[in-house]
This record gives sequence, C-alpha cells and structure tokens, in this order.
Amino acid sequence: WWNRDGGYWFVAGYDLVDRFARDHASFSSRHDLPNGVTSYLGAMIPPSPILAPPLEFDPPQHTVLRSLLKSRFSGAAVRKMRPRIELLTDTCFDRQIDAGRMDVYYGLVQMVCATITLELVGLSPDLAVVLADAAQVEPTMSDKAEVAWGRLIEVLVVAVEENRRAPGEHIIGDLCRSSADFLTDSCIIETAATLLLGGATSPVKLLLDIFRYLGSHQSDRLLLARDKKLRPNAVEELLRLFSPTEIIARTATRDVAVGGEMIKAGDRVVLGFGAANRDSRVFACPNDVKFDRKPNRHIAMGRGIHHCLGAALGRAEAMIILDRTLAEIPDFRLASAADNSRPRLDSLFIEF
Repeated sequence: WWNRDGGYWFVAGYDLVDRFARDHASFSSRHDLPNGVTSYLGAMIPPSPILAPPLEFDPPQHTVLRSLLKSRFSGAAVRKMRPRIELLTDTCFDRQIDAGRMDVYYGLVQMVCATITLELVGLSPDLAVVLADAAQVEPTMSDKAEVAWGRLIEVLVVAVEENRRAPGEHIIGDLCRSSADFLTDSCIIETAATLLLGGATSPVKLLLDIFRYLGSHQSDRLLLARDKKLRPNAVEELLRLFSPTEIIARTATRDVAVGGEMIKAGDRVVLGFGAANRDSRVFACPNDVKFDRKPNRHIAMGRGIHHCLGAALGRAEAMIILDRTLAEIPDFRLASAADNSRPRLDSLFIEF
C-alpha cells in the first residue's frame, strides 16, 4: 500500500499483474468525471482531468469502441502501412545522414510515429511537430506541450464537424459513421486524442531506449548489425527490459484477498508492468539483456481486453527504423552527455 496520489495498492509480481490485468470485471478501467465524484478514476496515476477512451472504458462501451478501431491496427492493415513507414524513415535519414549527427527524437522516431498516427486518425501529417511537442511530458516541456495540445484539440473539433457531414476513410470517419449513442463529438475527440498520444509515446519510448542501449553497448549493436535474424528477438527483449508503459491503474469493484492483504471494493490498484517484466521467478537474470531469451513471455503490451491496440504497428515501426539505422550507421554512438541530459521523451542525439 502506498500513501500517495490518494493511496493505492501496487502490484509488482508477474503472475498477479497478469491475473489482475485479465480480470477486468474485478479491476475496472472506468473513469467517472469530474474526478472525486466516485472511486472510479481511470487508468492514470494521478487521475487525468480528461477521459481516455477506450483505455478508460469497460464493456460494453469498450467492446463497441475497440471493435470500431481494431481493423485499422490489424496485421493486414500494418502490412499495407509498411511502405509508408519505410518512406518516412528514408526521408528522415536522407535529411540528416550527411551531417554526421542526428536528432533521434524530432528528426527520426517522432517524425515517423507521429506522422503515421496523424494519418491513421485523420489529421494532416503537417502536424507532426505539434504532436511531437504535445507528447513531451517532462516538466521543462509543459508550456510547449500545453500550447501543442491546444492546437491539436482545435484541429480535432473541426475534423469531427467535417466528418459528421462527410466521413472520411480514417479513424475519425469510422467513429462519425457509427450509430453508437455514447460516441458523442466529445467522446470522438477524446478517443482521437488518446490514440494520438499513444502513437506518439509508446513506440517512441521504445525506440529511444533502443537507441540509448545500442548507442552505449557496442558489442550488442555490432551483433545486430551482422545478424538481421536476431533483431526481432532483440526488440522483444528491449520491450521487456524498458517497458514503455511501466504502470497502469485500475479500481477494484469487489473485495479481493491476495498476498495476505485485503483489497477493498473502491480501492485503487496500480499494475506494475515494468516490475512484472523483471520478475526473477519468470525471467532468468531479469536485469540482463539477452537477445536469445526464449521463451520471452513479457507483458509490455498489456494483457486482457486492454492489450495494446497498436502493438503490431509499434513493432513494425521499431523494426523498420532499427533495420535502416543498422544498415546506414551501424557504428553510431551517443552524443555528449550534455546533449542527452533529459530522460525518456526528449531530444536524443547520436553521432556517426
């Protein structure tokens, strides 16, 4: 039990995180706004002042909304997107390769991931830098992020109005065509905003961690440069070790006895996916990177009905960018510590 952010139970072991994540009936993602009216505070710690569908929906709304979205993220859909991802990646490399230095965040991974996400949702790819700014979560970036989110919400309001009249062939158009009564204009905007943020954070975090790890571990980088077949395993292992979504919250709907404690109905519960992925009872030498780890039953993409909707797309983006990087600049290294002082979501510089 942690006495912070209103108090919550923290679940760290692999088996319990896996079990609780699958049990959406006992551990709800529901978010009742305004915060504090009920105990249902959604998936964020601390709770967000806005709704994040479908992440913060339970069935039946979650089932309906997920069914409307899933075809856009299916394996077949991602395969059709691969040429576009490859073209964007090539363009980013062509712009920076002669400089001997690369801004990995703004110049590569965010431009690819943000552009693909914007096009999926139904917004102009010209907003890629705005979305990259909005995805910044560091305190020093809060002003920039606030301005960027204001711009994105303005654009989303207009996009929903236009698609109510003439739905396009993208996610906003799909949602505007739906007859589901809960899909109000506000809900569509919130859903689109959630998808934009997810597409500009989770795969980006993974890729930045891949670059940071390989940039400081020459032998592993050269191993992957020589052995292309090992790269999918490497991505899965780095997903396990650097889980992009480290925690996610739930609300208990009933009393649950576990580990000698009693979780009461209404208690907040935080699932530690990052901790579970380093559980020594499941993963031998859990803090070591083992590209040949098999089996690798990590849960970095979640479990149950809230399993990451964009898992296939994120993996494709990571593999395409990693392949191109190791083909073009297998000897890259991290730039100076001063250039790379901020962790996670911020500009990451490499040299080659």
